[in-house]
Amino acid sequence: MIEGWAHYAEEAICDAGYSAYDKDILRGAQLLRALMRNVRYISAIKMHCQGMTVEESAKMFNERSFMTPIKSQLEANRGTNDPMYLNYTLGKLMIRKLKKDYMQEKAAKGEEFSLKAFHTKLLSYGSPPITVLRKLMLNNPGTSKDVL
Repeated sequence: MIEGWAHYAEEAICDAGYSAYDKDILRGAQLLRALMRNVRYISAIKMHCQGMTVEESAKMFNERSFMTPIKSQLEANRGTNDPMYLNYTLGKLMIRKLKKDYMQEKAAKGEEFSLKAFHTKLLSYGSPPITVLRKLMLNNPGTSKDVL
């Protein structure tokens, strides 16, 4: 939840049109960081479940998230002992899915959806696992395979 919320909130701020800075620069920075986290997600799974090498991971970081070769190597090396660095993207995707399901439940009841109300309710529970949040926030939370 914590890492996912951070990644989700970065995106939500841009989506809401936050304008203290140039919107295009802010969105570009947000997308570059999201891209890096997405590559972490893929790299962690491939290195720990599909036999991807550290060199292949570094190449992927370099080519897909536009990192320098040195930074790409550092990210790939980190993935060898911290496979859970995929949590930022995983959590963000799970929160997006929860929001979508929450909106659908509201619509099915004929109720108005409020992004502010969703965020207030979500954060009111602290930071339990998102599977627990689904049970607290949804009438039909689904099973663990339904969280993405």
